[in-house]
Amino acid sequence: MRWAYATAPLLLCLALPTQAACDDPPARQVNWTGCDLRERDLEGLDLRNASLRNARLQGARLRGSNLRGANLSYAEAGGADFSAALMESAILTRAVLSEARFEGAQLGGARFSRAELPGAQLQGAHLQKAQFLEARLEGADLRGADLTEASFDRARMAGAHLQEVQARDSRFVDASLEGADFTDADLHKARFENALLIGAIFTDSDLSRAYLVGADLTNTDLTGARLDSAMWTDRRRCRPGSVGECR
Repeated sequence: MRWAYATAPLLLCLALPTQAACDDPPARQVNWTGCDLRERDLEGLDLRNASLRNARLQGARLRGSNLRGANLSYAEAGGADFSAALMESAILTRAVLSEARFEGAQLGGARFSRAELPGAQLQGAHLQKAQFLEARLEGADLRGADLTEASFDRARMAGAHLQEVQARDSRFVDASLEGADFTDADLHKARFENALLIGAIFTDSDLSRAYLVGADLTNTDLTGARLDSAMWTDRRRCRPGSVGECR
Protein backbone atom coordinates (compact mmCIF):
# COMPACT_ATOMS: atom_id res chain seq x y z
CA MET A 1 0.00 0.00 0.00
CA ARG A 2 2.80 2.40 0.94
CA TRP A 3 4.47 1.70 -2.48
CA ALA A 4 1.18 2.25 -4.30
CA TYR A 5 0.64 5.67 -2.71
CA ALA A 6 4.24 6.68 -3.42
CA THR A 7 4.11 5.76 -7.09
CA ALA A 8 0.60 7.11 -7.82
CA PRO A 9 1.75 10.72 -8.51
CA LEU A 10 4.47 9.42 -10.87
CA LEU A 11 2.01 7.26 -12.78
CA LEU A 12 -0.42 10.18 -13.01
CA CYS A 13 2.28 12.40 -14.50
CA LEU A 14 3.18 9.75 -17.04
CA ALA A 15 -0.45 9.43 -18.07
CA LEU A 16 -0.94 13.14 -18.71
CA PRO A 17 -0.50 14.30 -22.31
CA THR A 18 2.63 16.30 -23.13
CA GLN A 19 1.85 19.99 -23.32
CA ALA A 20 2.84 21.96 -26.39
CA ALA A 21 5.82 24.23 -25.92
CA CYS A 22 5.60 26.76 -28.73
CA ASP A 23 9.05 28.16 -27.89
CA ASP A 24 10.73 24.79 -28.36
CA PRO A 25 13.25 24.78 -31.22
CA PRO A 26 12.40 22.80 -34.36
CA ALA A 27 13.28 19.13 -34.00
CA ARG A 28 11.98 15.65 -34.62
CA GLN A 29 8.76 14.95 -32.70
CA VAL A 30 8.50 18.56 -31.55
CA ASN A 31 5.09 19.31 -30.08
CA TRP A 32 3.75 22.51 -31.63
CA THR A 33 0.09 21.63 -31.21
CA GLY A 34 -2.05 24.75 -31.53
CA CYS A 35 0.98 27.03 -31.89
CA ASP A 36 0.98 30.26 -33.88
CA LEU A 37 3.59 29.75 -36.62
CA ARG A 38 2.21 32.18 -39.17
CA GLU A 39 4.78 33.43 -41.71
CA ARG A 40 7.53 31.46 -39.92
CA ASP A 41 10.58 30.36 -41.91
CA LEU A 42 10.80 26.59 -41.31
CA GLU A 43 12.49 25.78 -44.59
CA GLY A 44 14.64 22.63 -44.83
CA LEU A 45 14.12 21.55 -41.21
CA ASP A 46 13.83 18.05 -39.78
CA LEU A 47 10.31 17.89 -38.31
CA ARG A 48 9.70 14.18 -38.62
CA ASN A 49 6.72 12.97 -36.57
CA ALA A 50 6.12 16.50 -35.27
CA SER A 51 2.72 17.42 -33.87
CA LEU A 52 1.33 20.48 -35.66
CA ARG A 53 -2.28 19.66 -34.96
CA ASN A 54 -4.44 22.81 -34.88
CA ALA A 55 -1.36 24.93 -35.57
CA ARG A 56 -1.65 28.23 -37.42
CA LEU A 57 0.70 28.02 -40.39
CA GLN A 58 -0.73 30.58 -42.80
CA GLY A 59 2.04 31.75 -45.10
CA ALA A 60 4.68 29.61 -43.34
CA ARG A 61 7.69 28.51 -45.39
CA LEU A 62 8.38 24.77 -45.11
CA ARG A 63 10.00 24.22 -48.48
CA GLY A 64 12.16 21.07 -48.48
CA SER A 65 11.42 20.29 -44.83
CA ASN A 66 11.17 16.71 -43.57
CA LEU A 67 7.62 16.23 -42.28
CA ARG A 68 7.38 12.46 -42.65
CA GLY A 69 4.70 11.14 -40.32
CA ALA A 70 3.91 14.62 -38.99
CA ASN A 71 0.39 15.37 -37.75
CA LEU A 72 -1.07 18.54 -39.30
CA SER A 73 -4.71 17.65 -38.80
CA TYR A 74 -6.96 20.70 -38.37
CA ALA A 75 -3.99 22.99 -39.08
CA GLU A 76 -4.72 26.33 -40.77
CA ALA A 77 -2.09 26.56 -43.48
CA GLY A 78 -3.59 28.65 -46.25
CA GLY A 79 -0.85 29.89 -48.58
CA ALA A 80 1.86 27.87 -46.81
CA ASP A 81 4.78 26.62 -48.92
CA PHE A 82 5.43 22.87 -48.68
CA SER A 83 7.22 22.67 -52.05
CA ALA A 84 9.64 19.73 -52.31
CA ALA A 85 8.86 18.76 -48.70
CA LEU A 86 9.19 15.14 -47.56
CA MET A 87 5.72 14.33 -46.22
CA GLU A 88 5.17 10.61 -46.67
CA SER A 89 2.42 9.32 -44.34
CA ALA A 90 1.74 12.82 -42.99
CA ILE A 91 -1.73 13.40 -41.51
CA LEU A 92 -3.55 16.46 -42.87
CA THR A 93 -7.11 15.48 -41.99
CA ARG A 94 -9.44 18.52 -42.07
CA ALA A 95 -6.48 20.85 -42.57
CA VAL A 96 -7.20 24.18 -44.28
CA LEU A 97 -4.72 24.36 -47.17
CA SER A 98 -6.29 26.83 -49.58
CA GLU A 99 -3.72 27.93 -52.18
CA ALA A 100 -0.97 26.08 -50.32
CA ARG A 101 2.03 24.98 -52.41
CA PHE A 102 3.11 21.34 -52.67
CA GLU A 103 4.99 21.35 -55.98
CA GLY A 104 7.27 18.31 -56.16
CA ALA A 105 6.46 17.27 -52.57
CA GLN A 106 6.75 13.62 -51.53
CA LEU A 107 3.28 12.81 -50.17
CA GLY A 108 2.96 9.07 -50.64
CA GLY A 109 0.38 7.65 -48.22
CA ALA A 110 -0.50 11.09 -46.84
CA ARG A 111 -4.02 11.57 -45.47
CA PHE A 112 -5.98 14.61 -46.68
CA SER A 113 -9.45 13.37 -45.72
CA ARG A 114 -11.92 16.30 -45.55
CA ALA A 115 -9.07 18.76 -46.05
CA GLU A 116 -9.69 22.04 -47.85
CA LEU A 117 -7.34 22.53 -50.82
CA PRO A 118 -9.09 24.89 -53.26
CA GLY A 119 -6.52 26.49 -55.53
CA ALA A 120 -3.68 24.41 -54.05
CA GLN A 121 -0.56 23.91 -56.17
CA LEU A 122 0.38 20.21 -56.39
CA GLN A 123 2.19 20.11 -59.73
CA GLY A 124 4.53 17.13 -59.96
CA ALA A 125 3.73 16.00 -56.42
CA HIS A 126 4.17 12.34 -55.50
CA LEU A 127 0.81 11.27 -54.10
CA GLN A 128 0.86 7.50 -54.48
CA LYS A 129 -1.81 5.91 -52.24
CA ALA A 130 -2.68 9.31 -50.74
CA GLN A 131 -6.22 9.66 -49.37
CA PHE A 132 -8.46 12.61 -50.23
CA LEU A 133 -11.80 11.31 -48.91
CA GLU A 134 -14.38 14.14 -49.14
CA ALA A 135 -11.60 16.70 -49.65
CA ARG A 136 -12.15 20.01 -51.43
CA LEU A 137 -9.86 20.53 -54.44
CA GLU A 138 -11.78 22.99 -56.59
CA GLY A 139 -9.40 24.58 -59.07
CA ALA A 140 -6.40 22.75 -57.60
CA ASP A 141 -3.43 22.24 -59.92
CA LEU A 142 -2.18 18.63 -59.99
CA ARG A 143 -0.56 18.68 -63.42
CA GLY A 144 2.01 15.92 -63.83
CA ALA A 145 1.40 14.54 -60.33
CA ASP A 146 1.72 10.85 -59.54
CA LEU A 147 -1.69 9.75 -58.22
CA THR A 148 -1.14 6.00 -58.56
CA GLU A 149 -3.65 4.19 -56.31
CA ALA A 150 -4.69 7.48 -54.69
CA SER A 151 -8.28 7.83 -53.47
CA PHE A 152 -10.47 10.87 -54.18
CA ASP A 153 -13.80 9.29 -53.23
CA ARG A 154 -16.52 11.93 -52.74
CA ALA A 155 -13.99 14.72 -53.29
CA ARG A 156 -15.06 18.04 -54.79
CA MET A 157 -12.74 18.77 -57.71
CA ALA A 158 -14.61 21.08 -60.08
CA GLY A 159 -12.21 22.79 -62.46
CA ALA A 160 -9.18 20.88 -61.18
CA HIS A 161 -6.13 20.70 -63.46
CA LEU A 162 -5.12 17.05 -63.87
CA GLN A 163 -3.29 17.13 -67.18
CA GLU A 164 -0.65 14.42 -67.62
CA VAL A 165 -1.25 12.87 -64.19
CA GLN A 166 -0.19 9.28 -63.56
CA ALA A 167 -3.34 7.91 -61.97
CA ARG A 168 -3.41 4.18 -62.58
CA ASP A 169 -5.72 2.29 -60.21
CA SER A 170 -6.85 5.58 -58.65
CA ARG A 171 -10.35 6.14 -57.27
CA PHE A 172 -12.77 8.99 -57.99
CA VAL A 173 -15.94 7.24 -56.79
CA ASP A 174 -18.84 9.69 -56.24
CA ALA A 175 -16.44 12.59 -56.85
CA SER A 176 -17.56 15.93 -58.32
CA LEU A 177 -15.29 16.64 -61.28
CA GLU A 178 -17.25 19.13 -63.37
CA GLY A 179 -14.94 20.83 -65.84
CA ALA A 180 -11.85 18.98 -64.60
CA ASP A 181 -9.09 18.60 -67.20
CA PHE A 182 -7.52 15.13 -67.59
CA THR A 183 -5.78 15.78 -70.92
CA ASP A 184 -3.05 13.18 -71.62
CA ALA A 185 -3.69 11.54 -68.22
CA ASP A 186 -2.89 7.88 -67.52
CA LEU A 187 -6.13 6.62 -65.97
CA HIS A 188 -5.70 2.92 -66.64
CA LYS A 189 -8.10 0.98 -64.36
CA ALA A 190 -9.20 4.19 -62.59
CA ARG A 191 -12.64 4.08 -60.97
CA PHE A 192 -15.15 6.86 -61.71
CA GLU A 193 -18.26 5.09 -60.43
CA ASN A 194 -21.15 7.60 -60.05
CA ALA A 195 -18.75 10.51 -60.56
CA LEU A 196 -19.99 13.85 -61.91
CA LEU A 197 -17.89 14.44 -65.03
CA ILE A 198 -20.05 17.12 -66.67
CA GLY A 199 -17.89 19.08 -69.09
CA ALA A 200 -14.72 17.25 -68.04
CA ILE A 201 -11.89 16.94 -70.57
CA PHE A 202 -10.23 13.59 -71.30
CA THR A 203 -8.51 14.49 -74.57
CA ASP A 204 -5.90 11.83 -75.48
CA SER A 205 -6.14 10.25 -72.03
CA ASP A 206 -5.79 6.53 -71.33
CA LEU A 207 -9.05 5.20 -69.85
CA SER A 208 -8.40 1.60 -70.76
CA ARG A 209 -10.11 -0.76 -68.29
CA ALA A 210 -11.47 2.26 -66.38
CA TYR A 211 -14.75 1.83 -64.48
CA LEU A 212 -17.36 4.45 -65.42
CA VAL A 213 -20.61 2.81 -64.30
CA GLY A 214 -23.15 5.45 -63.27
CA ALA A 215 -20.87 8.38 -64.17
CA ASP A 216 -22.45 11.52 -65.65
CA LEU A 217 -20.58 12.23 -68.90
CA THR A 218 -22.77 15.10 -70.13
CA ASN A 219 -20.72 17.29 -72.49
CA THR A 220 -17.57 15.38 -71.58
CA ASP A 221 -14.77 15.65 -74.16
CA LEU A 222 -13.37 12.20 -74.95
CA THR A 223 -11.54 13.17 -78.14
CA GLY A 224 -8.72 10.69 -78.69
CA ALA A 225 -9.34 8.98 -75.33
CA ARG A 226 -8.44 5.28 -75.28
CA LEU A 227 -11.31 3.20 -73.92
CA ASP A 228 -10.04 -0.35 -74.44
CA SER A 229 -12.10 -2.72 -72.25
CA ALA A 230 -13.45 0.17 -70.16
CA MET A 231 -16.68 -0.51 -68.26
CA TRP A 232 -19.12 2.09 -69.63
CA THR A 233 -21.80 4.04 -67.77
CA ASP A 234 -24.47 1.48 -68.73
CA ARG A 235 -22.27 -1.48 -67.79
CA ARG A 236 -21.26 -2.24 -71.38
CA ARG A 237 -17.70 -3.38 -71.82
CA CYS A 238 -16.04 -1.22 -74.49
CA ARG A 239 -14.38 -3.18 -77.25
CA PRO A 240 -10.59 -3.21 -77.58
CA GLY A 241 -9.54 -0.43 -79.92
CA SER A 242 -12.32 1.94 -78.81
CA VAL A 243 -11.13 5.54 -79.11
CA GLY A 244 -13.24 8.58 -78.29
CA GLU A 245 -16.39 6.52 -77.80
CA CYS A 246 -17.38 3.17 -76.33
CA ARG A 247 -17.98 0.67 -79.14
